Amino acid sequence: MSSTLAVSDILGPWSGDAPTGLIQRCREAWDTPLESLNDLMVATFLSQNIATKHLLIEAKRRMKDQERDETEYFDGQLLEAIERLQSGVIHPDCLLRSTQTIYIGSLSVSRDWQRTARSSHSKTPRK
Repeated sequence: MSSTLAVSDILGPWSGDAPTGLIQRCREAWDTPLESLNDLMVATFLSQNIATKHLLIEAKRRMKDQERDETEYFDGQLLEAIERLQSGVIHPDCLLRSTQTIYIGSLSVSRDWQRTARSSHSKTPRK
């Protein structure tokens, strides 16, 4: 994996606001190289189904080769994110629809990777 590869390289540049703490953390880390993210942000992106192909490789590398950096909210958060992703369980804060639109709070990352605000009135079925 390239040491400079960031989520923005995979999904494109960030656009839009960040109305919640979760979205703000994602926005702040969007351009950070994957290898430079802290364990909390790797776990967060995995839990939110963001750039999972690349971040799963990075997370497994960390579990094998590195000590935890003590940024996780709880011990084992990174491992839990890996296991949840591999089991196919979607984090309750992330709704993945068959149209390949990912919802994180009011942020939507669509199949063509454009971000738009989700209406509070929209109804999205949970998987």
